[in-house]
Amino acid sequence: MSSRSRWSCGVSRFSDNILDPRLKAGEVGVFVNYGVTLHPPEMRDLADMFWSQIDHIRPESYIADNEWLTFVTRDAKLFDVVAKALSHPSEW
Repeated sequence: MSSRSRWSCGVSRFSDNILDPRLKAGEVGVFVNYGVTLHPPEMRDLADMFWSQIDHIRPESYIADNEWLTFVTRDAKLFDVVAKALSHPSEW
């Protein structure tokens, strides 16, 4: 089986309920354009789905911008650099 057939670019359910039906094992959900933020309690189901997918795919970093800037990375040094830059944008 080629690597192309093993990987999907994601399942978009933009016109439907992203949570129903749940993604099957190995499927990749698309979070772009859903306005997903990770901290509000009302987004708990989406956040859980997001973190599960992050654990499965293991990307180095993820960034999204909607009402909140979301930056997730496994690289602690990169996170510190980005957090510092965002905290002091006048120093760019």
